[in-house]
Amino acid sequence: MEVQQVLHMNGGVGDTSYANNSVVQRTITTKEMHIVEDAILDLYCMSYPKKLSIVDLGCSSGPNTLFVISHIIDTIEMKCCQLNHLLPEVQMFLNDLPGNDFNTLFSYLPDFYEKLKEEKHVSLAQRLVAGVAVSFYGRLFPSKSLEFIHSSNSLHWLSQVPQGLQNEMGISLNKGNIYIAKTSPPSVFRAYLSQFQRDFYLFLKSRSEEVIGGGRMVLTVTGRGSLDPSECYSQWELMTQTLNDMVSRVEATSQYNHLNPPSFSSKYDQILTY
Repeated sequence: MEVQQVLHMNGGVGDTSYANNSVVQRTITTKEMHIVEDAILDLYCMSYPKKLSIVDLGCSSGPNTLFVISHIIDTIEMKCCQLNHLLPEVQMFLNDLPGNDFNTLFSYLPDFYEKLKEEKHVSLAQRLVAGVAVSFYGRLFPSKSLEFIHSSNSLHWLSQVPQGLQNEMGISLNKGNIYIAKTSPPSVFRAYLSQFQRDFYLFLKSRSEEVIGGGRMVLTVTGRGSLDPSECYSQWELMTQTLNDMVSRVEATSQYNHLNPPSFSSKYDQILTY
């Protein structure tokens, strides 16, 4: 099954949901907002358009998405008030993979629209929000149809598992790891680098065809401060250790159950066997 069909953040609004566990992403987005503000103001003051089409790529499903939308709208509104201009119509496109929890995201919209109506006296027709459920590695919109493109903390996700992670015998070259780690050989790093280069080229090519002349794009991506490719991905090593430990426990349990069929005498036995 393709990555694009199964990859998504944990939906809903529960304790383990992305919506309630995305403080780091919110912090990153907050720090970049001055760049978004400068870009959207520069764009608006270039021609004072009556309509703006804006897309947030990799929007996910938590409150961070509406935080970005609200900030962009607030920035435009403040400038219009200063210039005594009518507010332009703003069409916001929220993009993520098909598995994204758009239901929860759109459930926030009635309150969002009501807030705009009460605080800014803006009608629904002036602020339209639509979802686009498809990978951003490829064309999403008609040619020259977007004024502003935004993506934060999303472009580190590749479109597929890189090729070249196994040798000629089909043996994994990165055994025991789920990403680039300190124990990964150089060939694994090159495989991930090659996949990123292909994906990023396709991303930029697609956006260049969709954005208008003079349009703006703000991208926030993960970086590192040294040549060590595993430097900024220590969290993946921690997750790898956790998953390896879980697999070991399952294997140990399976071997035990093969020799001693469980009696299911307790809830613990049932959970462990499962």
